Amino acid sequence: MSKWTICFAAAVASMGTAAAQTNVIPNPNFDAADVSWWQGPAQASSSKSWDPFGNPGGSLFLESTLLPPQLAVIEVSGPCISGPPGEWIYRGQVFNASEGPLLEECAIFFVRYEDATCSGPPIFDSSDGPQPQGVWIDREALPLEINQFIHSFRPTLQMTRGNFKGVSRCYFDNLELLSPGQQVVEVPAMGPVGMWVLIGVLLLTGIRKLYGGS
Repeated sequence: MSKWTICFAAAVASMGTAAAQTNVIPNPNFDAADVSWWQGPAQASSSKSWDPFGNPGGSLFLESTLLPPQLAVIEVSGPCISGPPGEWIYRGQVFNASEGPLLEECAIFFVRYEDATCSGPPIFDSSDGPQPQGVWIDREALPLEINQFIHSFRPTLQMTRGNFKGVSRCYFDNLELLSPGQQVVEVPAMGPVGMWVLIGVLLLTGIRKLYGGS
């Protein structure tokens, strides 16, 4: 093995690695007419369905005519997830199409649990608050970390109904639930040391070839 090959190997060895996170939600853009991964809603006078209106393509559609004194919160949730440990990212886009003068909320958030089976008391994230109607906007849940305190969660889509005289409607699209470790793909990411070593190897190789070296 020549010393140039050894230098090149040293450059490659000094490269770092970057984790490519994977979206664990099936059909996250709702291109297929399937919303079966999401369970609910359990509330009366409320429904979940696939809708051809999306950004672009289809979307998950929540609709409700729920009246007081019932709870004015309509939710659908994904399955219970209990690992791997580390920070999870959850985000997407929402479209508020509710009727009436009151601004209502279409929310994306985690419901957290201290046990590993999502069967204990739920811990809810804080709300982002009302949003404008008739436009797609980005929403992102507060980051969640599975650790010694939080052992499981459910990704949740929620509609808060504040107008009891009309119909509340929310569309959800382009959802991402990024795992910290599950299905991670390692890809090369050259660090600064590796970069400078590789540049040096290439320069020296070019100079030697120019003067007839090997």
